[in-house]
Amino acid sequence: MRNFTFIKAQDLEEVSQLLFAHHEHSCILAGGTDLLVQLHEKSKRWAELDVVIDLHPFQAELSQIEDIGSALRIGTLCTHTEIERSFLVNRYLPLLSKACSVVGSPQIRNMGTVGGAVCNASPASDPLPPLIAAGAELAIHGCGYRRKALLSDFYDDMGMPKLEPGEFVTAFEVRKLQPSERSSFVKLGRRKALAISRLTVAVILDFQKDGTIREAAVVPGCVGRRVKRYRQAELMLCGQRPSEALIASAAAQVTEQMLAENGRRWSSAYKEPALTALVERALNSASYGAEDRL
Repeated sequence: MRNFTFIKAQDLEEVSQLLFAHHEHSCILAGGTDLLVQLHEKSKRWAELDVVIDLHPFQAELSQIEDIGSALRIGTLCTHTEIERSFLVNRYLPLLSKACSVVGSPQIRNMGTVGGAVCNASPASDPLPPLIAAGAELAIHGCGYRRKALLSDFYDDMGMPKLEPGEFVTAFEVRKLQPSERSSFVKLGRRKALAISRLTVAVILDFQKDGTIREAAVVPGCVGRRVKRYRQAELMLCGQRPSEALIASAAAQVTEQMLAENGRRWSSAYKEPALTALVERALNSASYGAEDRL
């Protein structure tokens, strides 16, 4: 494992200053479940790592889940277990609670954080599709300033976080789902425990009183470098009542877009039918309230 200097900062401003001073040679320690594995495996991502800055001194500040009116504010150090068990998340963002409940193993869920999952930038990160589907906004701390950014705009074309020198994520603000909205999260892994996701899908459908879909968010994971909404499938759903034919057409559209953007690969023969089936399950679950158990 690579040698590095481990630093506990005195406040959040010092964290930013250290990140700025050691730009491209430093990183944040949140839960550490991804970082320690990558260091052990000598990942090229950390080939020049010299400084690791620990966020745990700010646990009290950065691990809160708060109701801030029309949204929930989720601290970057909140673990998957804390999010899974949160009354507020279960009430207002059930798809995020479900996604966090199927991350890795109990040990990983107890240590791994939502901030680490998002900033590690893996397209297999389970919380990413629900957060993007719900329009999550990031609270970002920089040297002498704070700013906000949409999670959907957080990654570049290579799927890496767009953070300036000295910046790090402190929280996520995620709107509450309304009574007219129904959601679903489904996951396909190699086995039921300790499995990195092979495919995931998050869906939010907003229904009008006549049963037609007003707005739709469809976000598959593990299908490309970036996790994002699939707008063409969403447009197909809007203004329509859910039906077997509509759901099948929207699921096929998601798969077509995945192939158009990523091309055919050795895994396409597996991913095409699997993704179509998974999107159908997610849309059926959100439309009719059927619980999916994969």
